[in-house]
Amino acid sequence: MENLEYKQLIISKRVIQHLGKDLITTSDVALTELLKNSIDAGSDKIRIHIADNMHEMEKNCGEFLIDYNQQVKTSIPKDIMSCPVCIIEDMGKGMDTQELDNGFLTIGTDLKKTEHEMMFGEKGIGRLAAQRLGKYLLIETASVKEEFASTTFIDWNGDLLTNVENNNVLVPYRKINKVASHYTRLWIFDINPYDFLETPDQLTLNIDTFGTVLVNPQLKTAINFLLSPFEKRSNQISFFYDGKEVDIEFPKELL
Repeated sequence: MENLEYKQLIISKRVIQHLGKDLITTSDVALTELLKNSIDAGSDKIRIHIADNMHEMEKNCGEFLIDYNQQVKTSIPKDIMSCPVCIIEDMGKGMDTQELDNGFLTIGTDLKKTEHEMMFGEKGIGRLAAQRLGKYLLIETASVKEEFASTTFIDWNGDLLTNVENNNVLVPYRKINKVASHYTRLWIFDINPYDFLETPDQLTLNIDTFGTVLVNPQLKTAINFLLSPFEKRSNQISFFYDGKEVDIEFPKELL
């Protein structure tokens, strides 16, 4: 007797957390996962910026790789402007609308992998590393394929988790003016600055009077593991705190 039936496959909202915050357990691993995406995008320069709030970030935007676009602020909720923020920016190929939809916003895809290219990130979940670093993510990106840039805002603890089980996740998206032909900036809000800097007291002191700000040693090591110390760097990674460059070079004398 045939009694074939079908049951609904339900994706729990905890899958997002399992693949992001739970799977990527440390900030240094999370950051390097995002840096891998920038390297895979073909960027020869990558910059990491840390600031105590959005005002400080705007004040020091002269250190950005790509000109700061004031239109980005329209996509940032006012109540998180005072939160510590991290920006990871690259001059890679960026994402057009299709790549954003079918790549970054579709968990588990491997659209960036081609037959002849060696990619650092192959699992399609590296973008969830941003969840480990902060509660909110703003993706600002532009591609040569389109005449506009775009912003997409994700609240990892908001409607995303509420609606993921019924496959009805909607995130705010805006088209904005381009400030370069191709690039990507990830704005991560409500970070823990101590995930990046070695000494908590540094945040209460003026960087000019304090002297050298130190990057978390585990983070420095993780960044440098992406690049061979024995070869000329094909990708230049720089780190800035409140507009001042911080040393992330691997101590080659230890090799």
